[in-house]
Amino acid sequence: MFIFEVDRQFGRVVNMLRNVEIKAKVRNLGDIVSKAKKLSSSEGMWIEQDDVFFTVPQGRLKLRTFQVSFMST
Repeated sequence: MFIFEVDRQFGRVVNMLRNVEIKAKVRNLGDIVSKAKKLSSSEGMWIEQDDVFFTVPQGRLKLRTFQVSFMST
């Protein structure tokens, strides 16, 4: 997913943010979290989400609800 920030005055893209999601099975979540903190130089945040899919005439419609929690050290 790409998120664009647009300069409203000039109508041009001034910043492009990228959201990366990785879905994988892990043996030790603590190890993965520790490595991610080191790579990002941040504590990160835990996003708990629920997806509900609806059948529509063309494809699927996804409704996502989520709650964000900042990770504690």
